[in-house]
Amino acid sequence: MKNRSSQLFAKFVWVFALLPLWMPLWVQGQAFVELVNGQRVPVERILSRPGGDLVVFRDGQPTELSRDQYIRAVGVRPESLDRANALIGDGETEEAIPVLEEVVRQSAFQSWDVVAGISLANLHIDAGNPASAQRVVNQLKQRYGENALELFQQLQQVEWRTRIATRNVSGLEEELTEAIRANENRGKVAVALLTRGDLKHQRAELRPAILDYLRAVYFHRDNENIHAQALFKAGNTFIELGETANGRRYIEQLTQRYPNSEFAARANRN
Repeated sequence: MKNRSSQLFAKFVWVFALLPLWMPLWVQGQAFVELVNGQRVPVERILSRPGGDLVVFRDGQPTELSRDQYIRAVGVRPESLDRANALIGDGETEEAIPVLEEVVRQSAFQSWDVVAGISLANLHIDAGNPASAQRVVNQLKQRYGENALELFQQLQQVEWRTRIATRNVSGLEEELTEAIRANENRGKVAVALLTRGDLKHQRAELRPAILDYLRAVYFHRDNENIHAQALFKAGNTFIELGETANGRRYIEQLTQRYPNSEFAARANRN
């Protein structure tokens, strides 16, 4: 049985065309699995088991993958994410929370659980409940293991935001600046820029905050969620400064380029 599974896995790797590695997971219309050798293999759908083993389907045929055979999987985008974003856009954040919690449960090990979890954690932070946000992050870190923060840098961003919300910021700006200067991981640089902007914003240093947001806008266009978030924050901070025309320009870019994003929903609410 084990030999047959290995043969199916080898065939699974060899047959299918591969997707470019740099493409953000939420832009992909195609579900895929990223294997331990770095290859991305498109699939039709994915079923996950509690420990992280998968059953993936291609041409209706199932193939089993154990947790040590892949780095991450990206399933079919849950339609309920759009429903949650619509609720957020309508200001019904309390109603959005159980929808996002359900995605976290139903999309386990398929990456959309992390997308939903990040949105859920940010709602908790915005509502003044950073402890609940940290519980969401801890759940996802436990699920994905020691590589969670490397695979999903925005989990690190939520942890940093939690520190800002609880005013546990001693040494944080230095940590963020070091992550930016080290430039070892583009995703980590992007979330460090956004978080450093948030830290400056909390101190009412609005123009320095805008500079960090704009760095994320112009240097991280290849990451949809980062780019959408940066446009949202830059636009809103310009508006806070009274520079409404500049602010509206960035908000308009956001709503045109990413109409289904959480941040477009928030912008439309405002």
